[in-house]
Amino acid sequence: MSSQLRLHLLILLLCSAITVEGAAIAQAPISSYSSIDQRIASLEYTTNAQGQFFSQLQKQVSDNQHDIDLLRGQIQENKHKLNQVLERQQYTYSHLERYCNLQKKIADNNSNSSSIPNDNHKFFRSLSSAKKSYDDDIKIAYNDAIDLVMVQEKKDQAIASLLNFVKKYPNSAYQPNANYWIGQLFYNKGKKEQSAYYFALVVKNYPKSLKAPQAMYKIGIIMQETGKSDKAYAVYNKLIKQYPQSDSAKQAEKRIARL
Repeated sequence: MSSQLRLHLLILLLCSAITVEGAAIAQAPISSYSSIDQRIASLEYTTNAQGQFFSQLQKQVSDNQHDIDLLRGQIQENKHKLNQVLERQQYTYSHLERYCNLQKKIADNNSNSSSIPNDNHKFFRSLSSAKKSYDDDIKIAYNDAIDLVMVQEKKDQAIASLLNFVKKYPNSAYQPNANYWIGQLFYNKGKKEQSAYYFALVVKNYPKSLKAPQAMYKIGIIMQETGKSDKAYAVYNKLIKQYPQSDSAKQAEKRIARL
């Protein structure tokens, strides 16, 4: 084989090697880019899935909080009703004692003077009967309104019924509870300004009621949710100082720790 032919073959082999190597180099970035795209797509999918999960979890927590509020409300209602029963029993025992004393005085008096105490007894009995009827009307009206909240879950009707109740029976023992539930129902509807107003009425007008610490706690939550962290902090601190043994104070301490 001549030297020229050998040289020609050597040149061809070198060209072929360069071509193959160039093709391999050209293909490498494409494969690398494809791998990066797959990783990005996988990360996007994972992120979206996590976002949906946390959104569902947040909704579930919100629903659970609503249920907890209702349960707490029911517990407070039961406590209030129990207190009402105990107060009614005490009232009955007190009047029974007075009645027995009155009967003893009547027995000691002569027949001519006995007619006056009897007339007085009839008068007081009629007053007691009228008061009992009025108290029963108040209790029925309040329970009907609460039934719209707890059982029927008719928020708008419940608000209207409770607003009518607080207006019609301003001196009722159910006033703090009724105003609290108006605030809670407005809160559930997203009307936080109206909600805070009625919670504030409970705190201001009925500071010794069982609903007062709960109402103050709800005011703190509303302040926090509306971006007024300083006011929320002040409300929580006041709650802890004013009602240190309440469940609401314990919840306020947890809120302060997260502010």
